[in-house]
Amino acid sequence: MCVRGQADTTVRVSPRRGLGRLRHSPYAWSLVDHGLSSGTTLFLIAITARTLGPSGLGIVALGYAALLIALGFERALIIDPLLTRIQTSARSRHEAFEAAVSAAASGGLLLTLMGLAVGLSTTGTGARAMLLFSPWILPVMIHGLLKAWLYREGRAKIATASSAAWFVIMIGAVAVGLRSTDWQITAAWGFGACVAATVAGAGTSEKLAVAGPSRTLAWFWHEALGMGLWRATSSTVFSAADYVRAAGIASILGSAALGGYRAIETLFAPTSLIGPAFISSGLPPMRQAVEDQAGARAWSLAVKISGLSVLLVAAYVVVVSIAKDELIGIFGAEFVAYENLIVPIVVGQMLIGLGLGFGILLLAARRVRAVALLTILQAGVMLSLVLPLAAARGLEAAAWGIAFAQIPSLSLAIVVARRVVRALTLPAPAHTEWA
Repeated sequence: MCVRGQADTTVRVSPRRGLGRLRHSPYAWSLVDHGLSSGTTLFLIAITARTLGPSGLGIVALGYAALLIALGFERALIIDPLLTRIQTSARSRHEAFEAAVSAAASGGLLLTLMGLAVGLSTTGTGARAMLLFSPWILPVMIHGLLKAWLYREGRAKIATASSAAWFVIMIGAVAVGLRSTDWQITAAWGFGACVAATVAGAGTSEKLAVAGPSRTLAWFWHEALGMGLWRATSSTVFSAADYVRAAGIASILGSAALGGYRAIETLFAPTSLIGPAFISSGLPPMRQAVEDQAGARAWSLAVKISGLSVLLVAAYVVVVSIAKDELIGIFGAEFVAYENLIVPIVVGQMLIGLGLGFGILLLAARRVRAVALLTILQAGVMLSLVLPLAAARGLEAAAWGIAFAQIPSLSLAIVVARRVVRALTLPAPAHTEWA
């Protein structure tokens, strides 16, 4: 189990009734937004799978895993500190926003150059994967920051529109012919990211500008590093472990095995949509329960979130399983051979859902260090299980290793969450950690 930190970016809206309230709720727009983002990723995987088969999808999946490392850095070191500390910052809102944009742009450019250098100086599957996604790191990072800022401004509709633009532009680019090679497919995806960043930038109330190097470094040193160090460490370790896992499976079993796993995971892994939606909607009431020292209410909410997550995963899996053959057929006939991965992937999803509520409780109680250490533990257990199992027993055994790697961190998360709840009943405020 691990919930990696996400700042509370929601904005309160005036009370409304019935469907009108839901239609104007930032939570509802957040769910639509995450659905569009998931749809874009699904389309990327599906068109790659149908065009290039399992081996081609394996290369793209490896490059995408590397991209997630960059986005994890951005989330922990730029986005979360900006949104969380904006109210108490010594700088104005505009100055903080400019510094964050500058930091994201500088970081994106640096990571782009590093990816290109690695890809051009080496050969093999990993090098090609790096080259495929390196040109698009910068617009993807800028879009991520601007979209989070739009939610803070209460402009959830524009944030959702930017994700819709990404989806539509990618489909359009593929429709006009950018689909024959992995270069063309990732270019179609990247063009969508550029348009999405443009839409998000045009929709914010802040004037897009960059701060000077000294102001950017001052903001990053005084406000971002202080809060983001533990989050960045855990996010980097987990993302790096995820990349090593993907690269290891591709090295041991071939890129086709990695592509097959990624295709089945895409169909049977709904927590990538459920998790962010629950974090966005669950953090505000959980934080309120923590601030009110209402331990019983916080624990009840955590249990309800976890229970509902498991039920949603189960319902999703049942629906998808009914049309399993048709859905797998979207990727191509070669992927039918990977049906044996469905059960371990679903078990892993159930375990992730089970831990979601307790992870949100730890985030609400600001147990940043505990969340980071649990994330690092999960990464270590995953690598210690998956790669030996892949080498000894094959892909299905490795998939079971990925699922069972959740259990130690999930168990500890429940224990730590229970301790937090007990501490909330004490007269003194619960100890908080901002590493």
